[in-house]
Amino acid sequence: MQQWNRRRVGLAVLVLVGIALVVIVAEAVGRAPAISTKPAQRTLVVRGFVFLRSATQTAELWLADPDGQNARKLADEVTSYSASPDGTQIAFMAQPQGQPSKIALIDLNTNKVTPIVWEQDFMVFGPAWSPDPQHAVIAYERREIIPGEPDLGAPKLWLVQADGTSAGPLVDGPDVVSWGASWSPDGQQLVFSDPRNNTLVLYDVRSQQTRNLDINGEVDWSPDGTQLVVSAGRPGRDYDNRLVIYDLARATQREVFTVDGSNDYSPRWSPNGQQIAFVRRTRENPYGTLWLGSLDTNTAVPVSVASPTRVDDHDPAWSPDGKTLTWTRLVLDDSRQPAALWRVQPGTSQPELWLENALQGHWLVDFTRQ
Repeated sequence: MQQWNRRRVGLAVLVLVGIALVVIVAEAVGRAPAISTKPAQRTLVVRGFVFLRSATQTAELWLADPDGQNARKLADEVTSYSASPDGTQIAFMAQPQGQPSKIALIDLNTNKVTPIVWEQDFMVFGPAWSPDPQHAVIAYERREIIPGEPDLGAPKLWLVQADGTSAGPLVDGPDVVSWGASWSPDGQQLVFSDPRNNTLVLYDVRSQQTRNLDINGEVDWSPDGTQLVVSAGRPGRDYDNRLVIYDLARATQREVFTVDGSNDYSPRWSPNGQQIAFVRRTRENPYGTLWLGSLDTNTAVPVSVASPTRVDDHDPAWSPDGKTLTWTRLVLDDSRQPAALWRVQPGTSQPELWLENALQGHWLVDFTRQ
């Protein structure tokens, strides 16, 4: 229990290390209305670029044009966020000083902010919006505040409608521990972590059945939804996290880009499915360096440029068209220097500083049905 709790303490620290925070979620098990299993034809429209800006110890939520221009502040005291499928609202976790955290929505057309989850007995983390525009449901991690105890209760995923109506726990039961829900691109499956059994759990919307996967770690879906890339560790071995491609239909695993003594994490699949961006640490260089791996050749090359000071790169994110890769860079030698967002167009440009005093950047996308 204390091991899980240590992962979550210090909300300001969670912001600065760039929680991989933008995940996609869907309906409550057996509680929410049925989800259509017919694939939807969608047209992708980029509405803007969302990021956090840390002025002091807390972060601000900002929205800019897709090119990073004309940025405006949306909200204060934010640690993580997730946008609605149509790109008109953002659900965010806020941590008011001296109060339990809350989840609120901001309407980007009216700038109206509406709290939807705010309980005195619970801390809430990591809102993540369903990909289905017809089902406005948001998942979040809920942990009990135990009076007189420094640690929180075990994490459990809960669901809430966008109007604030609770849909209850994703998977019910007194001994259930769950966190890190990530939905497939078509919204028909989700995967989450069960830390007690050290496995990922796959939930299928059509059959409403769960399936344990013999692997655990940070996960991202392939664009076609048939595979997962998992940053999976080897028990008892430090600096040995490797990236594993898990084929869901065959239940097979294969390592990619493996280097002995490296710690590879935060994998992000490119929109065309041909590359995976990830962060690598080694014993010689314990600070994060951005790498880009090609699945065709099973080779990876560093993306981050050399720096005269110690820096830590993390939280890679792809543009929707797959042409641009951005990430957060922390300068470790100067705690007064804020994080910044860097970007590169792989194969066509050199990495460059993009947005100063910015972190956790992601493009705001509108999926509209044809």
